[in-house]
Amino acid sequence: MVDVGFAVGVSHCLYGPYETPSKSLFETNTRHTLVIIEGNILKVFWSREGDAPERLLVSQVELSRPHWNNWQASEGAELLRPELSWKGVDMPVMSSLRGEMNSPFNELRDPYILSDVDGKEYFFYAGGGEQAIGIALLK
Repeated sequence: MVDVGFAVGVSHCLYGPYETPSKSLFETNTRHTLVIIEGNILKVFWSREGDAPERLLVSQVELSRPHWNNWQASEGAELLRPELSWKGVDMPVMSSLRGEMNSPFNELRDPYILSDVDGKEYFFYAGGGEQAIGIALLK
């Protein structure tokens, strides 16, 4: 067996043979994820298949515990939901499905953060299913 070691953020190094995680941090209907490490916190921006409407959520995982089987994700907190026409608010509210959207839907998905050279951060996301792109300046 090969030993593998790595470090995450400012937490202690994790050493030892690879072990398959005993559980998943998120549900199987989690999709469209963006992960960012800030110190020993993993921030996860995501959407959930089946939500009506599909919206953007954020969770955090404390990485200071030395074994990943002890990590726990916080409950998903709603970050954004469709509120304007271009985001799909005028479309019927339906449980989201997997697959490409060829027409507007009442859904938000596909989070992404861009850090500019001036230090500003911009939050990008798809609105209206996959018919528009939203941009928000983060503080």
